[in-house]
Amino acid sequence: MRRRNKMGAVKVGAMVGDQACRFDSKAEYRYALWLEGEKQAGRILRWTHHPCRIELYGMRGQVVCLMEPDFSVILANARREYHEIKGMATAAWRIKRALLEQQEPDIRYVVID
Repeated sequence: MRRRNKMGAVKVGAMVGDQACRFDSKAEYRYALWLEGEKQAGRILRWTHHPCRIELYGMRGQVVCLMEPDFSVILANARREYHEIKGMATAAWRIKRALLEQQEPDIRYVVID
C-alpha cells in the first residue's frame, strides 16, 4: 500500500532523467518530468529535487525554522530559482515563504499550485 503524507498526497519513487527521486506527491513527479523536458530543450541547465535545507532566521538572528524547497532550478542564464509545489498553503508555510523571500532576495521563489 502506498503511504500518504499529511495532506493526503501519494508518495512516488521514480527515476527522472539521471536522478532517482522520492517525490512527496504525484504533482511533484509530474513537475519533475516537465523540468526534465525543459532541461532537454535547453531552457534550464539543471534541476535538483529537495536540494537543501535552508535555515530561516527570526528578528533576533536566531534560527526559527528550516525550509526545504521542492526543487532548485538553474536557468539557462545561470540564475537560481526555488520552485515549490503547493496543494494547500498552510499558515506555517506562509511564514516560511516570507522569511525566505526576506533572507534570499536574489533567488526567485516560484510557487506552483
